[in-house]
Amino acid sequence: MLSIKEAKQIIDNFANSNNNTQALTTKRSFFTTKKIANQIAFPNQKQHWLDYLTKIEQKDGPEKDFKYAYNHVHCAPMLCYLANQLNIKTEKAEKDITDQHLQMMSEAKKFRDNYLPYADVEVAMSRLIKN
Repeated sequence: MLSIKEAKQIIDNFANSNNNTQALTTKRSFFTTKKIANQIAFPNQKQHWLDYLTKIEQKDGPEKDFKYAYNHVHCAPMLCYLANQLNIKTEKAEKDITDQHLQMMSEAKKFRDNYLPYADVEVAMSRLIKN
């Protein structure tokens, strides 16, 4: 089990704070017709992750399972950023999801369910803890 505390440490150590696709760095969704929903209140997705995990940590404690946090992310570019930093390719997911013109929460669910299951994330992040 990967804890929120461990996940925060891993994400905080990522050298790059941006998505591989620069346009997704300050967005909450790949596609949306609502411009305001397309922006995030953070300069990049790394900061978005750290703030999100800090809020969960403050509410539920640092030992809360990271799987809980991962499964409650509503921002597909945030998930994409995590995949990018774990060297998991996202180009096909980005294109497929953008082409479907989904709403924000649907994008994130599709990204998790079809392209980046939690088990893959946990394996990749666990390797970083051991190194």
